[in-house]
Amino acid sequence: MSYQTDILGRCLQVKIVSRLGAADVIEVRRRLDLTIGLINANERRLSELQKGAIRAIKEVHADPTRHTGVSVSRQLYNMRTDYVKSASTAWLAATFVHDGTHILQKQRGAIYDEKNAASLEKEANMAMLGVGSIFGLTAEEMNTIRRDRHTAYNVNFY
Repeated sequence: MSYQTDILGRCLQVKIVSRLGAADVIEVRRRLDLTIGLINANERRLSELQKGAIRAIKEVHADPTRHTGVSVSRQLYNMRTDYVKSASTAWLAATFVHDGTHILQKQRGAIYDEKNAASLEKEANMAMLGVGSIFGLTAEEMNTIRRDRHTAYNVNFY
């Protein structure tokens, strides 16, 4: 299933892979729509930098066979379908800022490699924390971000 939706006044392409059963497709779309709705409902509370990170994402895929993360060159954010179904709406909304920040980092010339990955992830996590209270992250979710030390070089398949 593919569709277009509006996020912060811009068109966003969304693709939910067809390998899922009908009920799963419906649930994933419902969760993504809630997430985008939360982002749009809080547009006035977001800084220009936060909006820029979200708008940097041009396409979203929900695919159970690919890890959750962003292709900075394609400006494509993929989320595993089980991730979409299990994370809170606030968490999913905040991840748009995290992963959009990686796109902005690339656009400003930052190189994501083993040497720089930790500092770039920290910057993206700080951006995610910055929208935490706006989107309604719980204290536990905020602490998870503060403790996070993942990079593309030590990531679990999430």
